[in-house]
Amino acid sequence: PTKLMERISKNCSGTFVVDVAEAEDRNITITDVRPEGTLVAGVTSRLDVTIANPGSTEARDLKIRLTTGDSLPLTQEIDRLASGESQAVSFSVVFSVDEQSESGLLPPRQVKIEVQTGKQGEDDRLAADSVVYFPARVVPGIPVLLVDGDPSADYGKSETFYLKRALSPKGGTPSGIAVEIATEQELEALTLSKYQVIVLCNVYRLGEKTADAIANLEKWVHNGGGLVIFPGDQGDEQFFDEHYFKDGNGLSPFKLDAIRGDETELTWVRMRIELATHPVLQVFSGQNNPFLDNVKTFRWWHAVLKKEQLNKEVSVLARYNDADDSPALVEKPFGKGRVIAAAIPAD
Repeated sequence: PTKLMERISKNCSGTFVVDVAEAEDRNITITDVRPEGTLVAGVTSRLDVTIANPGSTEARDLKIRLTTGDSLPLTQEIDRLASGESQAVSFSVVFSVDEQSESGLLPPRQVKIEVQTGKQGEDDRLAADSVVYFPARVVPGIPVLLVDGDPSADYGKSETFYLKRALSPKGGTPSGIAVEIATEQELEALTLSKYQVIVLCNVYRLGEKTADAIANLEKWVHNGGGLVIFPGDQGDEQFFDEHYFKDGNGLSPFKLDAIRGDETELTWVRMRIELATHPVLQVFSGQNNPFLDNVKTFRWWHAVLKKEQLNKEVSVLARYNDADDSPALVEKPFGKGRVIAAAIPAD
């Protein structure tokens, strides 16, 4: 048995011997530590910790403590954990912004989580599985690429001017988003795997080899990337439908029909939220909805959906209050990734 335990211990993070013949089975254990998303330095990140009680008796007054580096510990409490029950608690953590390595990466941070009960010796007879260490992979910012289809050296004129400042505003408080800008021609030379989000802003063609560029983009989204499409005045509906929509099989969740609205800007439409629980739009839920009443859209692309895909493969997140209830924001999954397309430009 000793040699067997030695061999097992070389292939796992922890080895415990439990006397299962004993009637005493009281034990509290940490079964899972999971980040809500990408852990970004300098901004609030969430870690969810799951606590389980595999014993036959309930435990009370549990304290879960989380410590990162030399920072003060954070504490959450569970009043009661019944036999066989599991509960999750959440911690909001801000990882410090340390110096980056030559590769541009931040060193992993050690996170220590431990759980204690009000009667530690009685409610938890195996203290070893009540402490876990989580190696937090922290990045300086979520890497986002903005592809500018209408670049300009004049202040405020480029297609990505406002979007870049919205995602990563200047100042001492980091947004947690690392933005890069490239033109359509520069996209060919970039390695897409380094980005988590790519935004196409008023893009007509993706360089000289459009078919190859779109194939690479489809592969990147299929593997888990997040794509955002903002069509603009440079868009050509026939080209867009052939290369991006592909009769419902392409990246875009809709095809482009025509630009609608009032060129004189005397009349306008407003946006109506269809899915307020969506992460992109939940900021406008409840009492915050009136904020959108001040946003006037004078011209927009009329987007056409395939009826058989609606509410199955394709979700309309927001519509305009025109006569046709035109889609304003539409989302579709694509492999492991997803695409959100807007009916207005990014600028």
